[in-house]
Amino acid sequence: MQSGLTSFVKPQKPLLSEVNRRKRLDWALNHVDWTIEDWKRVIWSDETKVNRFGSDGKLYAWKQPNEKLKRRHVKQTVKHGGGSLMVWSCISWYGVGYIVDVGKNMDKSVYLSVLQDDLVKSMTDYCEENDLRMADFEFMQDNGPKHKSKIVFE
Repeated sequence: MQSGLTSFVKPQKPLLSEVNRRKRLDWALNHVDWTIEDWKRVIWSDETKVNRFGSDGKLYAWKQPNEKLKRRHVKQTVKHGGGSLMVWSCISWYGVGYIVDVGKNMDKSVYLSVLQDDLVKSMTDYCEENDLRMADFEFMQDNGPKHKSKIVFE
């Protein structure tokens, strides 16, 4: 008997406390009336890990029950996973900022250096190419601990 159910990998979602849910809603409500011109002033930034070989995620392959395993059915690997890069960048209405290799782990001092050097260079380019001032921009980042550290806000 078939139930009509299918299996799937559970999607991942961040665990959010009620306080964080409220903060996110408040942020959205505070920005709901922004115009395109307001959003043009925003510079978004984040860091991410980029694998040199393959994915950290699950991969699926499909084959018939009696079909032999073929190359397309197999996830090929390299010793030690092939390594990865941790990079930071920013983006705005005016384009993509510099992409920076931040090493294995970006702590608050590395983050501060990236902001002082690479964010400023990116903003300078945006300003020179579009006849803008740095004061015209609003910088957006997530609330990661290194982003909120005392050294970054000094």
